[in-house]
Amino acid sequence: MKTQRPYLAVFLAPALLLALALAGCAKQSSTTVSAPPPGGPGGAPPRAASQPGPAPAQAPGGPRGAMARPVLTGYEAVPDLADIHFDFDKYEIRPDDAKILDGHAAWLASHSEQLVLIEGHCDERGTNEYNLALGERRARATLNYLVSRGVKQTRFTFVSYGEERPLCTEHSEECWAKNRRAHFLAKHTGHGEPAKTAAPAPIRATMKELHVNGGVPRGWKFLMPPGDAAEGRKVFVALECFACHEVKGESFPEAKASRGPGPELTGMGLHHPAEYFAESIVNPNRVIVQGAGYTGADGLSKMPSYADTMTLKQLIDLVAYLRSLTGGGSRMTGDHMK
Repeated sequence: MKTQRPYLAVFLAPALLLALALAGCAKQSSTTVSAPPPGGPGGAPPRAASQPGPAPAQAPGGPRGAMARPVLTGYEAVPDLADIHFDFDKYEIRPDDAKILDGHAAWLASHSEQLVLIEGHCDERGTNEYNLALGERRARATLNYLVSRGVKQTRFTFVSYGEERPLCTEHSEECWAKNRRAHFLAKHTGHGEPAKTAAPAPIRATMKELHVNGGVPRGWKFLMPPGDAAEGRKVFVALECFACHEVKGESFPEAKASRGPGPELTGMGLHHPAEYFAESIVNPNRVIVQGAGYTGADGLSKMPSYADTMTLKQLIDLVAYLRSLTGGGSRMTGDHMK
Protein backbone atom coordinates (compact mmCIF):
# COMPACT_ATOMS: atom_id res chain seq x y z
CA MET A 1 0.00 0.00 0.00
CA LYS A 2 1.35 3.49 -0.81
CA THR A 3 2.61 5.62 2.12
CA GLN A 4 0.28 8.53 2.82
CA ARG A 5 1.66 12.03 3.09
CA PRO A 6 1.89 13.34 6.71
CA TYR A 7 -0.54 16.22 6.19
CA LEU A 8 -3.20 13.78 4.93
CA ALA A 9 -2.92 11.51 7.95
CA VAL A 10 -4.92 13.89 10.16
CA PHE A 11 -7.88 13.75 7.79
CA LEU A 12 -7.66 10.02 7.02
CA ALA A 13 -7.30 8.76 10.59
CA PRO A 14 -11.00 9.23 11.56
CA ALA A 15 -12.15 7.53 8.36
CA LEU A 16 -9.83 4.58 8.97
CA LEU A 17 -11.07 4.21 12.54
CA LEU A 18 -14.65 4.17 11.30
CA ALA A 19 -13.82 1.53 8.68
CA LEU A 20 -12.14 -0.68 11.28
CA ALA A 21 -15.14 -0.32 13.59
CA LEU A 22 -17.50 -1.39 10.84
CA ALA A 23 -15.28 -4.32 9.90
CA GLY A 24 -15.49 -5.58 13.47
CA CYS A 25 -19.29 -5.63 13.54
CA ALA A 26 -21.09 -8.89 14.18
CA LYS A 27 -21.94 -11.10 11.20
CA GLN A 28 -25.40 -10.74 9.72
CA SER A 29 -27.26 -13.48 7.94
CA SER A 30 -28.03 -12.88 4.29
CA THR A 31 -30.81 -14.11 2.07
CA THR A 32 -29.16 -13.17 -1.21
CA VAL A 33 -26.59 -14.69 -3.48
CA SER A 34 -23.73 -12.26 -3.25
CA ALA A 35 -22.18 -10.97 -6.45
CA PRO A 36 -18.46 -11.48 -7.10
CA PRO A 37 -16.16 -8.70 -5.92
CA PRO A 38 -14.44 -6.70 -8.66
CA GLY A 39 -11.18 -8.03 -9.95
CA GLY A 40 -12.27 -11.42 -11.30
CA PRO A 41 -10.05 -14.50 -11.02
CA GLY A 42 -6.60 -14.13 -9.61
CA GLY A 43 -6.77 -14.23 -5.81
CA ALA A 44 -9.23 -13.26 -3.11
CA PRO A 45 -9.11 -9.76 -1.57
CA PRO A 46 -7.72 -9.38 1.99
CA ARG A 47 -10.09 -10.66 4.65
CA ALA A 48 -10.12 -7.41 6.63
CA ALA A 49 -10.27 -5.14 3.61
CA SER A 50 -13.29 -3.46 2.09
CA GLN A 51 -16.28 -5.61 1.29
CA PRO A 52 -17.08 -6.67 -2.30
CA GLY A 53 -18.68 -4.10 -4.56
CA PRO A 54 -21.94 -4.38 -6.49
CA ALA A 55 -22.44 -7.06 -9.11
CA PRO A 56 -21.99 -6.30 -12.80
CA ALA A 57 -25.05 -6.88 -14.98
CA GLN A 58 -25.54 -10.51 -15.97
CA ALA A 59 -24.74 -11.09 -19.62
CA PRO A 60 -27.70 -12.35 -21.69
CA GLY A 61 -27.73 -16.11 -22.07
CA GLY A 62 -25.28 -16.60 -19.19
CA PRO A 63 -25.68 -18.95 -16.23
CA ARG A 64 -28.42 -18.15 -13.78
CA GLY A 65 -27.23 -16.62 -10.52
CA ALA A 66 -28.05 -13.19 -9.22
CA MET A 67 -28.45 -10.87 -6.28
CA ALA A 68 -31.74 -12.45 -5.18
CA ARG A 69 -31.32 -16.10 -4.20
CA PRO A 70 -33.39 -18.13 -6.67
CA VAL A 71 -36.04 -20.65 -5.69
CA LEU A 72 -34.43 -23.99 -6.44
CA THR A 73 -36.61 -27.10 -6.63
CA GLY A 74 -36.24 -30.52 -8.16
CA TYR A 75 -32.45 -30.74 -7.79
CA GLU A 76 -31.00 -33.81 -6.09
CA ALA A 77 -27.55 -35.16 -5.31
CA VAL A 78 -26.22 -37.86 -7.64
CA PRO A 79 -23.40 -40.27 -6.73
CA ASP A 80 -21.45 -39.49 -9.91
CA LEU A 81 -21.03 -35.78 -9.13
CA ALA A 82 -18.73 -35.64 -6.10
CA ASP A 83 -17.81 -32.40 -4.34
CA ILE A 84 -14.58 -30.59 -5.09
CA HIS A 85 -12.67 -28.60 -2.47
CA PHE A 86 -10.65 -25.41 -2.23
CA ASP A 87 -7.71 -24.01 -0.31
CA PHE A 88 -8.36 -21.46 2.42
CA ASP A 89 -9.53 -18.11 1.02
CA LYS A 90 -9.07 -19.35 -2.56
CA TYR A 91 -11.31 -20.23 -5.47
CA GLU A 92 -8.76 -21.58 -7.97
CA ILE A 93 -9.38 -25.15 -9.14
CA ARG A 94 -6.63 -27.42 -7.76
CA PRO A 95 -5.05 -30.10 -10.02
CA ASP A 96 -6.62 -33.04 -8.18
CA ASP A 97 -10.03 -31.37 -8.26
CA ALA A 98 -9.61 -30.62 -11.98
CA LYS A 99 -9.41 -34.38 -12.54
CA ILE A 100 -12.69 -34.79 -10.65
CA LEU A 101 -14.29 -32.10 -12.82
CA ASP A 102 -13.03 -33.82 -15.96
CA GLY A 103 -14.98 -36.87 -14.83
CA HIS A 104 -18.04 -34.69 -14.19
CA ALA A 105 -17.78 -33.23 -17.69
CA ALA A 106 -17.70 -36.73 -19.17
CA TRP A 107 -20.73 -37.75 -17.12
CA LEU A 108 -22.65 -34.65 -18.17
CA ALA A 109 -21.78 -35.30 -21.82
CA SER A 110 -23.45 -38.70 -21.57
CA HIS A 111 -26.42 -37.35 -19.56
CA SER A 112 -27.51 -34.42 -21.68
CA GLU A 113 -30.95 -34.46 -20.04
CA GLN A 114 -29.51 -33.28 -16.73
CA LEU A 115 -29.44 -29.66 -15.55
CA VAL A 116 -26.88 -28.89 -12.86
CA LEU A 117 -26.93 -26.68 -9.78
CA ILE A 118 -23.51 -25.72 -8.40
CA GLU A 119 -23.42 -24.60 -4.77
CA GLY A 120 -20.46 -22.61 -3.47
CA HIS A 121 -19.59 -23.12 0.21
CA CYS A 122 -17.03 -21.73 2.68
CA ASP A 123 -15.78 -22.41 6.18
CA GLU A 124 -16.92 -20.28 9.09
CA ARG A 125 -14.00 -17.83 9.17
CA GLY A 126 -14.64 -14.33 7.85
CA THR A 127 -17.83 -12.28 7.64
CA ASN A 128 -21.01 -13.73 6.23
CA GLU A 129 -21.00 -11.18 3.40
CA TYR A 130 -17.41 -11.98 2.46
CA ASN A 131 -18.09 -15.72 2.44
CA LEU A 132 -21.18 -15.32 0.26
CA ALA A 133 -18.98 -13.56 -2.29
CA LEU A 134 -16.19 -16.14 -1.98
CA GLY A 135 -18.69 -18.99 -2.30
CA GLU A 136 -20.02 -17.49 -5.51
CA ARG A 137 -16.51 -17.16 -6.94
CA ARG A 138 -15.96 -20.85 -6.20
CA ALA A 139 -19.22 -21.79 -7.92
CA ARG A 140 -18.36 -19.60 -10.91
CA ALA A 141 -14.83 -21.02 -11.20
CA THR A 142 -16.26 -24.54 -11.14
CA LEU A 143 -18.88 -23.68 -13.75
CA ASN A 144 -16.30 -22.03 -16.01
CA TYR A 145 -14.05 -25.08 -15.85
CA LEU A 146 -16.87 -27.41 -16.89
CA VAL A 147 -17.84 -25.06 -19.72
CA SER A 148 -14.21 -25.11 -20.88
CA ARG A 149 -14.55 -28.90 -21.12
CA GLY A 150 -17.47 -28.64 -23.51
CA VAL A 151 -20.54 -28.60 -21.25
CA LYS A 152 -23.12 -26.03 -22.37
CA GLN A 153 -23.27 -23.02 -20.08
CA THR A 154 -27.08 -22.90 -20.24
CA ARG A 155 -27.29 -26.19 -18.34
CA PHE A 156 -25.95 -24.59 -15.17
CA THR A 157 -27.42 -22.66 -12.28
CA PHE A 158 -25.23 -21.53 -9.39
CA VAL A 159 -25.82 -20.27 -5.88
CA SER A 160 -23.62 -19.31 -2.94
CA TYR A 161 -24.44 -20.35 0.60
CA GLY A 162 -21.23 -18.96 2.06
CA GLU A 163 -20.79 -20.43 5.53
CA GLU A 164 -24.52 -21.12 6.03
CA ARG A 165 -24.59 -24.86 5.25
CA PRO A 166 -21.53 -26.57 6.73
CA LEU A 167 -20.99 -30.30 6.34
CA CYS A 168 -18.89 -30.34 9.50
CA THR A 169 -19.42 -28.07 12.52
CA GLU A 170 -16.24 -28.71 14.50
CA HIS A 171 -13.79 -25.82 14.81
CA SER A 172 -10.71 -27.46 13.30
CA GLU A 173 -8.61 -27.28 10.12
CA GLU A 174 -9.79 -30.74 9.07
CA CYS A 175 -13.42 -29.74 9.44
CA TRP A 176 -12.97 -26.38 7.71
CA ALA A 177 -11.32 -28.09 4.74
CA LYS A 178 -14.46 -30.22 4.24
CA ASN A 179 -16.66 -27.13 4.19
CA ARG A 180 -14.67 -25.27 1.52
CA ARG A 181 -16.36 -26.94 -1.40
CA ALA A 182 -18.44 -26.81 -4.54
CA HIS A 183 -21.44 -29.14 -4.26
CA PHE A 184 -23.40 -30.49 -7.24
CA LEU A 185 -27.09 -31.27 -7.64
CA ALA A 186 -28.85 -32.40 -10.81
CA LYS A 187 -32.37 -32.07 -12.17
CA HIS A 188 -33.86 -34.24 -14.88
CA THR A 189 -35.37 -32.37 -17.82
CA GLY A 190 -37.77 -35.15 -18.82
CA HIS A 191 -35.72 -36.68 -21.64
CA GLY A 192 -33.96 -39.99 -21.09
CA GLU A 193 -33.50 -41.84 -17.80
CA PRO A 194 -33.46 -39.89 -14.52
CA ALA A 195 -30.23 -39.84 -12.55
CA LYS A 196 -29.94 -42.19 -9.61
CA THR A 197 -30.30 -40.22 -6.39
CA ALA A 198 -27.85 -40.49 -3.51
CA ALA A 199 -28.54 -40.55 0.20
CA PRO A 200 -28.17 -37.10 1.79
CA ALA A 201 -24.70 -36.45 3.19
CA PRO A 202 -24.56 -36.61 7.01
CA ILE A 203 -24.38 -33.38 9.01
CA ARG A 204 -22.20 -33.60 12.13
CA ALA A 205 -22.90 -31.35 15.10
CA THR A 206 -22.33 -31.28 18.85
CA MET A 207 -25.24 -31.22 21.30
CA LYS A 208 -24.28 -27.67 22.26
CA GLU A 209 -24.53 -26.54 18.63
CA LEU A 210 -27.97 -28.15 18.34
CA HIS A 211 -29.20 -26.21 21.36
CA VAL A 212 -27.73 -22.94 20.11
CA ASN A 213 -29.44 -23.31 16.72
CA GLY A 214 -32.90 -24.10 18.05
CA GLY A 215 -32.54 -27.88 18.25
CA VAL A 216 -31.34 -28.50 14.68
CA PRO A 217 -27.97 -28.13 12.92
CA ARG A 218 -27.37 -24.87 11.09
CA GLY A 219 -28.58 -25.17 7.49
CA TRP A 220 -30.64 -28.31 8.22
CA LYS A 221 -33.83 -29.26 6.41
CA PHE A 222 -35.72 -32.54 6.20
CA LEU A 223 -34.73 -34.70 3.21
CA MET A 224 -36.35 -37.94 2.12
CA PRO A 225 -33.92 -40.87 1.90
CA PRO A 226 -33.75 -42.63 -1.48
CA GLY A 227 -36.23 -45.48 -1.85
CA ASP A 228 -36.90 -48.38 -4.20
CA ALA A 229 -39.16 -47.23 -7.06
CA ALA A 230 -40.03 -50.81 -8.05
CA GLU A 231 -41.25 -51.57 -4.53
CA GLY A 232 -43.05 -48.23 -4.50
CA ARG A 233 -44.98 -49.25 -7.60
CA LYS A 234 -46.23 -52.30 -5.69
CA VAL A 235 -47.48 -50.00 -2.94
CA PHE A 236 -49.17 -47.83 -5.58
CA VAL A 237 -50.99 -50.93 -6.88
CA ALA A 238 -51.86 -52.27 -3.43
CA LEU A 239 -53.48 -48.96 -2.47
CA GLU A 240 -55.26 -48.84 -5.85
CA CYS A 241 -53.99 -45.32 -6.48
CA PHE A 242 -54.47 -46.04 -10.17
CA ALA A 243 -58.24 -45.93 -9.60
CA CYS A 244 -58.15 -42.14 -9.70
CA HIS A 245 -54.66 -41.32 -11.06
CA GLU A 246 -53.70 -42.09 -14.66
CA VAL A 247 -50.07 -42.95 -15.45
CA LYS A 248 -49.46 -43.20 -19.20
CA GLY A 249 -47.45 -46.21 -20.28
CA GLU A 250 -48.29 -48.19 -17.14
CA SER A 251 -50.55 -51.24 -17.05
CA PHE A 252 -52.46 -51.78 -13.80
CA PRO A 253 -55.15 -54.26 -12.70
CA GLU A 254 -58.76 -53.25 -13.07
CA ALA A 255 -59.83 -51.07 -10.15
CA LYS A 256 -62.59 -52.35 -7.89
CA ALA A 257 -64.18 -48.91 -7.85
CA SER A 258 -63.24 -45.41 -8.96
CA ARG A 259 -62.79 -42.92 -6.12
CA GLY A 260 -63.18 -39.92 -8.43
CA PRO A 261 -60.84 -37.86 -10.58
CA GLY A 262 -57.29 -37.06 -9.60
CA PRO A 263 -54.45 -35.40 -11.50
CA GLU A 264 -52.63 -37.43 -14.09
CA LEU A 265 -49.31 -38.55 -12.64
CA THR A 266 -47.42 -39.04 -15.91
CA GLY A 267 -44.35 -36.83 -15.62
CA MET A 268 -45.28 -35.80 -12.06
CA GLY A 269 -41.76 -36.56 -10.81
CA LEU A 270 -40.46 -33.51 -12.66
CA HIS A 271 -42.78 -31.11 -10.85
CA HIS A 272 -42.33 -31.75 -7.13
CA PRO A 273 -39.56 -32.62 -4.64
CA ALA A 274 -39.73 -35.88 -2.70
CA GLU A 275 -40.67 -34.12 0.55
CA TYR A 276 -43.80 -32.62 -1.03
CA PHE A 277 -44.97 -36.05 -2.17
CA ALA A 278 -44.41 -37.46 1.32
CA GLU A 279 -46.42 -34.73 3.00
CA SER A 280 -49.22 -35.08 0.43
CA ILE A 281 -49.53 -38.75 1.37
CA VAL A 282 -49.47 -38.45 5.16
CA ASN A 283 -51.16 -35.04 5.43
CA PRO A 284 -53.20 -34.35 2.29
CA ASN A 285 -54.74 -31.22 3.78
CA ARG A 286 -51.40 -29.49 4.32
CA VAL A 287 -51.68 -28.06 0.79
CA ILE A 288 -55.17 -28.06 -0.71
CA VAL A 289 -55.28 -27.64 -4.46
CA GLN A 290 -58.29 -25.68 -5.65
CA GLY A 291 -60.20 -27.25 -8.52
CA ALA A 292 -63.30 -29.22 -9.43
CA GLY A 293 -63.17 -32.79 -8.15
CA TYR A 294 -60.24 -32.28 -5.79
CA THR A 295 -62.09 -30.97 -2.72
CA GLY A 296 -65.22 -32.09 -0.93
CA ALA A 297 -68.17 -30.12 0.41
CA ASP A 298 -66.12 -29.30 3.51
CA GLY A 299 -63.44 -27.66 1.37
CA LEU A 300 -60.85 -30.27 2.31
CA SER A 301 -58.93 -32.60 0.03
CA LYS A 302 -60.69 -35.72 -1.23
CA MET A 303 -57.43 -37.64 -1.07
CA PRO A 304 -57.39 -39.99 1.95
CA SER A 305 -54.58 -39.85 4.47
CA TYR A 306 -52.38 -42.92 4.77
CA ALA A 307 -50.58 -41.77 7.92
CA ASP A 308 -51.99 -44.61 10.04
CA THR A 309 -51.98 -47.40 7.43
CA MET A 310 -48.59 -47.18 5.74
CA THR A 311 -45.20 -48.24 7.03
CA LEU A 312 -42.27 -45.84 6.79
CA LYS A 313 -40.59 -48.06 4.20
CA GLN A 314 -43.75 -48.09 2.08
CA LEU A 315 -43.89 -44.30 2.23
CA ILE A 316 -40.26 -43.92 1.18
CA ASP A 317 -40.64 -46.42 -1.69
CA LEU A 318 -43.93 -44.90 -2.89
CA VAL A 319 -42.30 -41.46 -3.00
CA ALA A 320 -39.41 -42.97 -4.99
CA TYR A 321 -41.92 -44.36 -7.50
CA LEU A 322 -43.69 -41.01 -7.88
CA ARG A 323 -40.33 -39.29 -8.35
CA SER A 324 -39.48 -41.80 -11.08
CA LEU A 325 -42.49 -40.72 -13.19
CA THR A 326 -40.58 -38.33 -15.45
CA GLY A 327 -41.42 -39.41 -19.00
CA GLY A 328 -44.22 -38.96 -21.50
CA GLY A 329 -45.30 -35.48 -20.53
CA SER A 330 -48.39 -34.64 -18.55
CA ARG A 331 -51.66 -32.79 -18.90
CA MET A 332 -51.00 -31.32 -15.48
CA THR A 333 -50.71 -27.54 -15.45
CA GLY A 334 -50.17 -26.90 -11.77
CA ASP A 335 -52.50 -29.39 -10.11
CA HIS A 336 -50.91 -31.36 -7.28
CA MET A 337 -51.29 -34.86 -6.01
CA LYS A 338 -54.59 -34.21 -4.29
